[in-house]
Amino acid sequence: MKKILALIIIIHLFVLTRITFFPNSEMFIYPYLTNKGLLPYKQILDQHFPGLLFLPVNFDNLGMRTPQAALLWQMAAVALTHLFVFILSQKVLDKRKFILLPSLLYLIWQPFFEGFIQWLDVFLPLFLISSAYFLLKYIDAPKKVKYLEISGLVLGLGIIFKQVLIPVVLLVGLYLFIKNGAKIASIFILSTLLPVLLMLLYLSLIGVLNDFFYWTVTYNLTTFADYGRKWVPSLSHFIRFAFVFGAGLSGWFLGFKTRKVFLTGLYGVGALSAVYARFDFVHLQPALPFVVILTTYAVTRLKNRLVVYFGLCYLFVAFIWGVKFYRGNWNGNITFFDDNVYRVASVVRGRIRPGSKIFVYGAPAHLYQMTQTLPAGNVFIFQFPWFMRVSQDRILTGIIVDKPEIIIADRTVSVDSQKLLDYTGGINAYISKYYQTTEVIGNYEILERR
Repeated sequence: MKKILALIIIIHLFVLTRITFFPNSEMFIYPYLTNKGLLPYKQILDQHFPGLLFLPVNFDNLGMRTPQAALLWQMAAVALTHLFVFILSQKVLDKRKFILLPSLLYLIWQPFFEGFIQWLDVFLPLFLISSAYFLLKYIDAPKKVKYLEISGLVLGLGIIFKQVLIPVVLLVGLYLFIKNGAKIASIFILSTLLPVLLMLLYLSLIGVLNDFFYWTVTYNLTTFADYGRKWVPSLSHFIRFAFVFGAGLSGWFLGFKTRKVFLTGLYGVGALSAVYARFDFVHLQPALPFVVILTTYAVTRLKNRLVVYFGLCYLFVAFIWGVKFYRGNWNGNITFFDDNVYRVASVVRGRIRPGSKIFVYGAPAHLYQMTQTLPAGNVFIFQFPWFMRVSQDRILTGIIVDKPEIIIADRTVSVDSQKLLDYTGGINAYISKYYQTTEVIGNYEILERR
């Protein structure tokens, strides 16, 4: 059985090396700027909890500085998730002959649901599954409160990584309150709060607590809620979501009266809060491990003939969608790290010293890291429409004051069908007036001051 699991993991990792890989710029630029001394939320403007982006220990000083290193991190996260899915399946499923089915389903669906994108959501299953596992161990041995404490502590660490796990805490805490009383629920919730309180203490010590609350609470509930959310998936996305996650939901309903199955589903439902702000497939990654376990549970409840019919139908749909997916993604490309990006970085490094101020306009933000430079005005934000509504003046002021030696621009960029030039008109006007293009590489312009 372990050999088969190892084979499934090896196949999955091989697939990840052959399909498109899209490491988000945030994974590089935020830790880099943090290690260069810029303050999160005050100078590096963002709406997420710090995790390994803004804390003293982060992706950058842990060695994730290149797309190749990022791919290794992605592969490690997927391999560990496979192992954790297998371990949790042993806790939840009562029919041993199906114990590897969740791993097989995870192999099928993890790449499909934008598992080739490296974003925080890909790492969240490690916290969620670990927390669920220790909670189920507590259910088996109620006198061993340490399992409950570990479950909450791990989930608290996950919240530091990304705040979308807060609903999981609330759901599980409510369940424990109803089933086990206020004391047990309090132990769990207080355990989750410990890492969060330490995070808040650190942010207070570096003087950014007010900025943190603005971006992660006030901004998220106001400007981002009005302009940045993408509530409604396309019909195509909804059908795919409904098919795969609906199968898991059926397993949850079938096992509603079984405590371990119910709690597994509760974690999965709570993890779906990751799609609350923007319905993109990558945000389904935290819930996916629970879905494949619950789908397997549904299969174990069917009669043999129904298992065959269901399995054939399910695999046929997976095959059709898989063929289309791999036709479009079996290329080994690394998004935003193509030859033109490397050429731009090389040209800029040849013209200025490390630590110099530049401005990246529309081009990949990790060019700061690739050129070992800093943003004009010592302030950075991604140039999305919902961000620029509240920060464009501050960004422009930084450019005016610092007069960066070089600007790297891609003026063809659009975000959510909105052209960069339309919502950053002030910045573009200033650049056009005071800078001239000295070299063009693909869509990228390298501009120097007139």
